[in-house]
Amino acid sequence: MNKAIIEIFKKFCLDKEHTHSGELEDAHDRVEGSLCPKKGMSDVISFTIKKENNRIIDIRYICKLCDPYMWISVEVLSRLVASGEFNDVMSISEDAFEKVVQVKDSVLNQHFVRARELLSLTLV
Repeated sequence: MNKAIIEIFKKFCLDKEHTHSGELEDAHDRVEGSLCPKKGMSDVISFTIKKENNRIIDIRYICKLCDPYMWISVEVLSRLVASGEFNDVMSISEDAFEKVVQVKDSVLNQHFVRARELLSLTLV
């Protein structure tokens, strides 16, 4: 794992004041899945969300057995969703994700895409 990924992890995932890590007690929906794009690994993500007019208005996640790539991906995805600037989860592009994390990394992008696909299941 490169130094840039470690620094991004510290910036987004260790900021306890702004993290979306945790669980919503009054969630409208919950979705969980094993998402690691690397065979044999186990990133297990659980999203809890609150919706209004079929839009996510609050989101939290729990990351079990996750590598730093998945932690970064679900945290940044949660922040982008919570910002309200996207009409739906699938409209959050890899470019938008890369703009936030300020690095282009294929493994990080693979984790983001898997997390986005799982979260989109709550809006079907």
